[in-house]
Amino acid sequence: MVDSIKEVVIEKEREEEILSYLKGEKEDNKNIEEKVRDIVEHVKKDGDSAVYYYLEKFDKITKTPPYSLRVSEEEMESAYREVDKDVLSSFQEAIRRVEKFHKNQIERSWTIFDEEGSIYGSIVRPLERIALYVPGGRASYPSTVIMGIVPALLAGVDEIAITTPPAPDFSVSPYVLAVAKLLGVKEIYKMGGAYAISALTYGTESVKRVDKIVGPGNIYVTLAKKLVWGDVDIDSLAGPSEVVVIGDDSSSPENIVLDLISQAEHDPYARAILITPSEKLIRGVKEILFARIEKEPRRDIILKSIIHKGLIVKTDDMESAILASNYIAPEHLQLAIDNPFDYLPYIKNAGALFLGHFASVPLGDYIAGTNHILPTGRRARFSSPLGVYSFYKKMDFFFSNKELSRKLGDRASLMAEVEGLFAHRDRLIARREK
Repeated sequence: MVDSIKEVVIEKEREEEILSYLKGEKEDNKNIEEKVRDIVEHVKKDGDSAVYYYLEKFDKITKTPPYSLRVSEEEMESAYREVDKDVLSSFQEAIRRVEKFHKNQIERSWTIFDEEGSIYGSIVRPLERIALYVPGGRASYPSTVIMGIVPALLAGVDEIAITTPPAPDFSVSPYVLAVAKLLGVKEIYKMGGAYAISALTYGTESVKRVDKIVGPGNIYVTLAKKLVWGDVDIDSLAGPSEVVVIGDDSSSPENIVLDLISQAEHDPYARAILITPSEKLIRGVKEILFARIEKEPRRDIILKSIIHKGLIVKTDDMESAILASNYIAPEHLQLAIDNPFDYLPYIKNAGALFLGHFASVPLGDYIAGTNHILPTGRRARFSSPLGVYSFYKKMDFFFSNKELSRKLGDRASLMAEVEGLFAHRDRLIARREK
């Protein structure tokens, strides 16, 4: 195996060239999408029996149907007792900090009474029923339970479900269940992949349909969310994890390497990029990168990510590094420099920012308070982290007295006539007592 990471030099005022090195990174999903479509339609048509079929096919469940798809209260209690008290305490601290941060996102309805006689405003309502998808497979993600459920609770969502892929013995991670218990969520399904997304979207005999599905997942989950959007709302189309680290001569090569590989260990398709004007930092990182990877328990995943998806970008100066990052629009952006706030006004596109030498992305993954369910695949150009605002819907309203209705109607009737909507015009100029 060749121990190497791709490198590129970006000249000043040509930062857009960075995109040429990222093109072609998307997998050919056409064949997968057809498989996902078949799964979604099967579950939509046949309900629980289709879910049982895919539990056996994909999750190797050998139980004889019918059986409950939900986690029992006994399983919840047993899992809670099983988790070490120090771990539970860490979960509680993470919940506290995530709640403290997200409370600032709570929105209220508002009303304006104007002097002309109108009353108008916006009514903010929480969604009635949502579901969080918690990935399984390569790792267990109780932190995702915190990130997905806390904002929904703060928004006032009444009904919250969790779904997560079961192990072959039909068990669920005790850590996922322990966090769910801490947050008061009792409706937990043992389902994963595209079939779980379809079951939550359309409902089955034992799964009640939801209004919105949030949470990250693999390519099957992502494509299923894409297919069902419109019948249900979704948060985003999440891809593999991404990090851009911007460093300079003040950066520690050892820390930068850990910043890169801590995201690379998520997935072989995860992307870790270092952007810097510092030749010194690049030399330091290259000297220790692969030796450090060899020490990691998940080194095989990290190596695939770093060799095939990793990148070191050399720029003329820090301003060019920021511009290159803006073109990438990464999920995570870390400014591992002494003076990160000096450059904050110039950052346009990132899911979440980590400022300085000590605010590492893993802190954000678990306990900083910011959300780790973030836009990937350059979607940070137009979308935001999951937040309390993700679980609201809004309704605008308007009231008018008779005098204002006539005054505005005269104006609006001219606009309706221009647009050729003559029934609109006639209603606008109608003189009625009520």
